Amino acid sequence: MTTKLILCFHNHQPVGNFDFVIEDAYQKSYKPFIEVLRSFPKIKVSLHFSGYLLEWMEIHHPNYIDELRRLIENGNLEILNGAYYEPILSNISSRDAIDQTNLYRNKLMRTFGKVSDGYWLAERVWEPHFPMILSAAGIKYLSLDEYHFQYAGIEGDDLTGYYRTESGNSAINVFPISKKLRYYMPYHSVDEVIHFLNQFNGKIITMADDAEKFGVWPGTYKLVYEKKWLSNFFDNLSKSDLIETIFYEEALKSKPEGRIFLPTCSYPEMMEWALPAHLEEEVINFKNSLDEDKKNFVKGGFWSNFSVKYPEINIMTKRMQEISLNCKDLAPREKIDLYKGQCNCAYWHGIFGGVYLPHLRHSIFEHLIKMEKKHIKKGIYKKDHLDIGTDEIILKNDNIALYLEEYGGSIFELDLYDKNRNIQSVMSRRFEYYHNKINMNDTSGVKTIHSGFYLKEKSVELIYDNFIRNSLNDFVVQENITKEDLYYNRNIDENLTGIPYLLEIDGSSTVRMELKGKITKKIIVDKNKLVVGNSNIAENIVQQWNIAVSSKNEKVVISDGKKFNVDTITDLFVSSFVIYDTPFDLSIKFDLGKEHRVVFYPIRTVSNSESGVEEILQGISINIFIDDLPYSVEL
Repeated sequence: MTTKLILCFHNHQPVGNFDFVIEDAYQKSYKPFIEVLRSFPKIKVSLHFSGYLLEWMEIHHPNYIDELRRLIENGNLEILNGAYYEPILSNISSRDAIDQTNLYRNKLMRTFGKVSDGYWLAERVWEPHFPMILSAAGIKYLSLDEYHFQYAGIEGDDLTGYYRTESGNSAINVFPISKKLRYYMPYHSVDEVIHFLNQFNGKIITMADDAEKFGVWPGTYKLVYEKKWLSNFFDNLSKSDLIETIFYEEALKSKPEGRIFLPTCSYPEMMEWALPAHLEEEVINFKNSLDEDKKNFVKGGFWSNFSVKYPEINIMTKRMQEISLNCKDLAPREKIDLYKGQCNCAYWHGIFGGVYLPHLRHSIFEHLIKMEKKHIKKGIYKKDHLDIGTDEIILKNDNIALYLEEYGGSIFELDLYDKNRNIQSVMSRRFEYYHNKINMNDTSGVKTIHSGFYLKEKSVELIYDNFIRNSLNDFVVQENITKEDLYYNRNIDENLTGIPYLLEIDGSSTVRMELKGKITKKIIVDKNKLVVGNSNIAENIVQQWNIAVSSKNEKVVISDGKKFNVDTITDLFVSSFVIYDTPFDLSIKFDLGKEHRVVFYPIRTVSNSESGVEEILQGISINIFIDDLPYSVEL
């Protein structure tokens, strides 16, 4: 009897990724994979493409789409469905999940003439109620990691076949993904993989993983294509009398292994990444101390807690959910920008840059702001928008959307409608558990998500903030504090950012914020201009703005015409200055009324990615030594 092998590869690029990055992935992975597959007509492969990548292919490489059609017609290939722009289902409403899935099915039918009833679940983040959602969208099956099944009590390391799971009278089929195959391919020899597969006589085994692991991940292009790992693997499969590749639909002709109710989980690394940094390390160390058969009982965290671990993610999430609710009555085809704003990659962080990548966050906000502009609900009101148990103040007019919170009396979101830009989207410099594990000497070789941590660049500087990078942050300082002190968060007498201010609406365009005994702040909004007045200032206070910028080459131009790059630490006495962000045609003018001391410094975070640990410029910090003279910020 033969081993029945399901091969499934997930091709994905996040909404807003750079064209040159996607093109590189196309040349190193997507294109050569299909070229190899074309030479082996006996091999059957299931592919999933996230909608954004498929749209990109249609524009930049239409011949690739034609080749996919030929492989489908020849019986080599089937295309899986999914939610159009690759959201995490637990992060969006059931309505949006169903609509995105149906919309993508229609797209795939128009493009290829057929589509399977299978589904790629983004990051395999599973929750027990999903069968109701997926069944409502016409989905019959999907793949999940072995861990999902083992956490539910299925014993053994080499799970085969498929199971039935249900919720609310809705049932779907779930296939366990072989952990060993995911780890073996393509890092172990072809002979080892074939030997492993030969053990499953008459059984169905599933391998499903990211296509980028075959060419894009460090060192894999040379291994997979130059050294012909994939060609040799397909060649061995084609010649084998003991292994047969099949599609999911063929597997469903056999009986299921049984029923199962799967707990909330994802793959183990994702659940570790979702934990607070110090617990992440503790859990990893604890798991490493256990025998292999005991590790499955240590589950880790919960995906939704990324929005707790990173408040910046909560801001994005709540903005997305707000807009989803406001446009719920629109037809799905009218909500494309909302769906693009739900792409998962910027809503978490692990081996990939995720939320630390500014271009991904800015893309999320760009599409959400575009969506909101179709139905702006202008006005000023209080609401527990962030779901943190306090009332935030939201002010929207034809030009901007301003979001203020009690903690620190600060701005946590500032959207410019004409630029589709949230200039407040800046990450704090925070500790990540891998900061203590960076191998300063490791810069080459084939890397997996299980490899040690290594530098993408020659060096990084680890600095940590004990506050969120909102604007209008207040700090009590000594007059002689240096620019280096502010950059490194040293010698600050009192950090007021974590203290609740009293927030009051004072008319149709004014907000008053008071911290008794320290400071009273007032913001008056006039179209695209904010006028900030400070009074009752009890001590020497630095008022901090944190503004997102595109690159280190963006400029600050001061009142006498002199300029400097945003990535320099600068200490000046100025009466006005303008921050330019050329790619977005942005100019943000600060008029202080008279000369004030202002310290400028770059905000650089240190985060992991699939190509190594790197520094990323998040924005520029502007630290104004305030007095009771009002100043303005024109956007």
